Amino acid sequence: MIVRTPGVIAALMAGATACHAQRHLCTHDQAVLFTCALKAKTLSLCASQVLTPSEGYVQYRFGTPSKLELAYPPRQMHPRDQFRVQTWRGAGLDETSIVGFVNGGYSYRLHYTYVSVRPDADGDAPEGYGASAELRISKQGAVVRSELCSGATPLAWPRFLTLESASPLP
Repeated sequence: MIVRTPGVIAALMAGATACHAQRHLCTHDQAVLFTCALKAKTLSLCASQVLTPSEGYVQYRFGTPSKLELAYPPRQMHPRDQFRVQTWRGAGLDETSIVGFVNGGYSYRLHYTYVSVRPDADGDAPEGYGASAELRISKQGAVVRSELCSGATPLAWPRFLTLESASPLP
């Protein structure tokens, strides 16, 4: 399975532009898998244009366009051994995903939840929905930061990188 992401960029950026100017920390040649604002800073998940089960990369970025405070992993590496992702699906179109990784003794978890109010007449697209995203950072099991995102884009994590819910997250 090959995920070609230019369409994802166009869709996410078009939606973001319609609502408000969306900032992200990805370069012009990367796909934006997710982005949101955390106060005056930005969190982005950036990926190579082609991402397959064996090639490409994903990178977590945090900071501002003028000062990147964290890039994980620091080099462009395939996400298979760098990130852990779990997704749970509820009734209808409800879904919760957690993207996690460990860096410098800290455990980072991005929680993204999408809740549909009800499907439309075709039964596949929601008439109403709600989405929320939160960043949680912990050290030795104790949460040291928990913050809700604002202006979050839909999470476009490739399904082939999602683990079963029984797999442990950092």
